[in-house]
Amino acid sequence: MKRDILLNKLKKAAKNSYAINTEIVDIIIYGSFVKGKANPKDIDVLVIFNRTIDRTILHEFNAIAKTYSSFIADFPTESIFHEGYSLVYEKRISELYHFISAYLFRYSLKNKNKTQRMQFYYALYGRNSKGVLETTKSIKFSDQCILTPVSYADEIKEFFGNQSIEYFSLPIMYPISYENAKRLSVD
Repeated sequence: MKRDILLNKLKKAAKNSYAINTEIVDIIIYGSFVKGKANPKDIDVLVIFNRTIDRTILHEFNAIAKTYSSFIADFPTESIFHEGYSLVYEKRISELYHFISAYLFRYSLKNKNKTQRMQFYYALYGRNSKGVLETTKSIKFSDQCILTPVSYADEIKEFFGNQSIEYFSLPIMYPISYENAKRLSVD
């Protein structure tokens, strides 16, 4: 709930800045806040301008100034395209390019006994209440693989951590126009 209130404040501030400053092309948030981390320490913001800007504009923001070469070398391209969210257009960057972003999680239960596996599956699928799959809008992709929306990735990671489950995650994007995209829809 607190996250939604903060997101709405960010959208309003971004739209105000966009409306009064014609040099701003877009304002994008990315990182742990977008991935649904419960208590992110910061919010990563990328402001895109249509030309080189006057440094006085940056005083509005807690900006990290970088040279062009260090900016390009350290630019979080994958994060921006995969999890970035445009505060101006109110869409994920991937959606603006007609892609859907998600995380594919592969987990292993090889070190778990039968009781532990059953408890894990009850928590994952639910028993007398909603399971983690439903609350995170995730879907079973295949045996021991789930597809999760970007906004719930950190929640799934936390779930696996709390259950002491070995896993790895892979950020993926697939075209919205994909014929069977409805079957994969996680948003």
